Amino acid sequence: YKTDLVFALIPTITSISRQSLLSGKLPVELESPFNLSKEKQLFISKCIENGYRENQIKYYRGYDIDINRGDKCICVIINDIDDLVHGQIQGKQGMYNDISYLAKTDKIQNLIQKLCERGFNVYITSDHGNTSSICIGNPRGNGVEVESKCKRALIYRDFADYKKIKEEYNLIEYPGAYLPKEYKYLICETSKSFGVKGQQIMTHGGINIEEVIVPFVTIDRRSCL
Repeated sequence: YKTDLVFALIPTITSISRQSLLSGKLPVELESPFNLSKEKQLFISKCIENGYRENQIKYYRGYDIDINRGDKCICVIINDIDDLVHGQIQGKQGMYNDISYLAKTDKIQNLIQKLCERGFNVYITSDHGNTSSICIGNPRGNGVEVESKCKRALIYRDFADYKKIKEEYNLIEYPGAYLPKEYKYLICETSKSFGVKGQQIMTHGGINIEEVIVPFVTIDRRSCL
């Protein structure tokens, strides 16, 4: 296998990064960049654009996948690590321990083996990383609810309120590279997040290096045989 590193999009929010990953489009090119409801169709459309037929394309969530003889492109969404992060009460060390335990279940290894045995090369990556942070409170205003689990970014459509929130919480105004320009993007400083003031959590949405740089692993099917 081959390991590499790639950049997630900022804000490091699932709806933005994962849709772009599966569609091959920038967020500004997406019809609904803050909503995952069209993620499956975006993946299918991208595969068709690259010459595959719709009946050769599959999209799954979870480890239980059914591979047919005619399948050529398969997307598998595994949320285990993200779920562990957002439910984490022991900080980074707790997260590392939980991921180590998850790895020992062999669920991901068995999935990879199954795909390789059926002739697939496997590409593994993430839509974002995560970081430990201290909560600074919960802003009140007209932010777009893009993802309830994201605690380090606010997206505003109503420009009237965002400056007050920005100053009150000492937020970073992100210029919105590759993003729709009709919104304002506010991001917490390093090691800060929204939530119950003083609480320590694991989360994402910001611009920390741990959130932005993610692994990209390529597994050649021949290496599993």
